Parts: sequence; C-alpha cells; structure tokens
Amino acid sequence: MIKTWGKINGVNVDKKESSYPQDWLCEFQQLIDEYIERHFPIMPVESTTTQRSEQIEKFLRSTENMMFNEMNRLTTVLKDAGLLGYLIQSYIHHLFTKLNLLVNGDISVNETFCLLQWGKCVLFSPDLQDVFRACDPLLISGWLERAKQKILTILKDEISRVLQNILDYEEEYDEDNERSMDDEWFIRVHTDVTQCLIPVIQNANKFSPTLMNSVQILCLDELYSFIQKYVNGEMKRLENLQLINKKISHRTSNLRAKRNKLLETLQPLQANFVYLCKTISTCMKLRCLAVKISNLDENESVDVLKQLEDNVLFLVQNMMKHLAEVSLESYFEKSDEHIYKLTEEIEKQCESLPQTQPAEEIRTIIANLACNCVSRVYLDCLMKINFKKLQRRWKNVEERIRQDVQNLHEKFAQLVKIYICVY
Repeated sequence: MIKTWGKINGVNVDKKESSYPQDWLCEFQQLIDEYIERHFPIMPVESTTTQRSEQIEKFLRSTENMMFNEMNRLTTVLKDAGLLGYLIQSYIHHLFTKLNLLVNGDISVNETFCLLQWGKCVLFSPDLQDVFRACDPLLISGWLERAKQKILTILKDEISRVLQNILDYEEEYDEDNERSMDDEWFIRVHTDVTQCLIPVIQNANKFSPTLMNSVQILCLDELYSFIQKYVNGEMKRLENLQLINKKISHRTSNLRAKRNKLLETLQPLQANFVYLCKTISTCMKLRCLAVKISNLDENESVDVLKQLEDNVLFLVQNMMKHLAEVSLESYFEKSDEHIYKLTEEIEKQCESLPQTQPAEEIRTIIANLACNCVSRVYLDCLMKINFKKLQRRWKNVEERIRQDVQNLHEKFAQLVKIYICVY
C-alpha cells in the first residue's frame, strides 16, 4: 500500500518516519486508518437471539486472527517506512472502539462474560502478541471497569426479574392444590433461587476474584430482598393457620371432652401439613444458600428465615401435640383404645410428603418432634389420670406403661431410621 502510493507520487518510502514531510506523513497515516477500517471484522448486530453470543465469539476470534496476520504481513514494509508504531496504535484504537461499542450496547450477561473472558485470555496472556503488548494499561483498565459496571447493572436487573418471577409463580402455583402436591413444588423455590445466583458467581470467579466479590455482594442484596418478600408472603398465608392453632389451644384446655369438634378444627392444619413442611424445608435451604454466598453463619437473611421457620415449626409442633392429646386422652379413658392408632396417624402424615431428599430430611425432623410431643403428652395424661381407675382398667399399670414406652420408642426410632436411610 505505502510502496504503491510512493510509486504513484514519485516518493521514496524507504525512509524513517521523522524524515517525511508532515503532509505526507498524515496521508500515510490516513491510508493506514482507512485500510484497517475496511478490513476490520464486522461487528455483530444487536439482537435478542441466542446466536448473538456465538457471533460475538466469532467476531473476537476473527479480530484477533486478523490483527495477528496483518501485523505479520505489514511489519516489514511499515517498519522500514517508519510507520509500524502508528499501525499498532491504529489497530489498538479500532479494537477498543469496537469493544466499547459492544459494552455500551444492548448486551446480555453471558455476552459480557464472553467479552471479559476474551480480554483476560488475550490481553493478559503470557504469550502476548506485540500488537497487544503495546496497549495502554489505563486503556485496558478503563474498558475492564466499564465492562464490570455493565455486567453488574445487567445482573441486578436480570436477577431481580428472575427472583420476582419465582415469587409470582409460587403464588400462582399454590392456588392449584392438586398440582401443588408434586415433588417439583416441594423443592422448586430454593432450587430456582440457587440456579439463579450460583452460576453467575461461578462465572464471575472464572474471570477474577475481585469481580466475584462484587457479584457476591450483588447476589446477597438481591437474595435478602427476595427473602423479605418471600417471608412476608408466607406469614400472610400462615395467619389463618395461626388463628386455628390459637382456637385449638383454647378448646383443648377448656373443652377437652369435645373430641370430635377438636378433630374438626385440626383438619385445616392436617390438610396443610405438606405445605408447612415445604416451608420449613425452603427456609432451611435458603438459609444455607445465604450462608454460602455471604461466607457468614449469621446475617439478616438467615435471621429472617429462622424466624419464619420457627413459627412454622411451632405450628407443626402444636398440631402433633393436639393430635397426641386427642388420642392419648381417649387411650387413658377407654379400655378398648390402642396406642398404635396415634403412631399410625403420625406416620400417615409423614408419608404424605413427596419422595425427595429435602422432604426426607423434614420427615426426620417431624418424626423427632412428634416423638417429643407424644412423650410429654403421655406423661402429662399419666400424671392427671386417677391411678385407681387406671389400675382397674389396665390391671398391671407399671407393665402397661413399660410396654407403651417401649412401643413408642421402637416406632419412632423406626420412623427416623427409615427416613435417614432412604438416601
């Protein structure tokens, strides 16, 4: 190109850059700029298709190969002509102009990660090519900072949108009681939240620990906002069940003889048993996720979830307590009653949970909780019953109590063992 220009204009180009007249030098540089602009790979167009990531990767590879090949081809002639330095700077200028256009345009999270990874592999490679070695460090750092801020902005919007969709879908899904009893429903909230947050943190770590820390902080803020909304929604759903629980407590302490009415009042709690267990499981899993992201055992998200978890556990505990009271009061009053009816009812409730690992973990918790409730209620009933009446009904009271304790212990031990060994 330069030699052709020299022949046309009758100029000897085998000179140093400083020896050219200024107007000739400017014309040489303009020719270089025009040549690079004509041969620079075409930027991918903005679109919402999944193919755009592939187009960006192809553009970056083509750009890298073009710069390498053209530098090898033009180095000799332009070095002799004293224009090699300008060629390198022109390539760098065009490159970062395109990179800035990509970062400032409509770009997705994955596409931005693609840009950052390419920048890391090419601009910080130990085998850095001469054309990239000449890059101004501040030019690189400035572009990386813009890319970082862009990815954090996109991530914030995208994570916020995805987490809100999870909440909306959860509310809509729960309205269909039949569909809500499946395995997916039981684990969906914490699974979807985890799949939303963990991959972006892992992708950020592939680029740099500094970016990962920034993404972790962002994810933790969005997770806390999600947890606040989730807890508020669940507390509203629990209000009616909490009122029922208070009603049960009142009736149990004052009208224990009305057993059928008490069982009727217990039905809503039993009907929502799976939902209550699912809420406990979700709280536990989200707490683990918050700890994993923050690297702290205690934080605001953990405290909020623990409060909801404790409230639900209290409801389930009282439900088990009142089931035990209904059954054991009858057991101590009637000679034809059998204590296994109570354990069968508790086992039936536990078996209503889906066959998933999180559900099995909750089964173990519920089985232990039920064991404690039954033991306390049994002892309470035993202390209140007239011993002489009990002796007439059971004959050998000590032996009957020993058998009951043994049977209850074996049954609950069996339940816990089954649930632990399933997985």
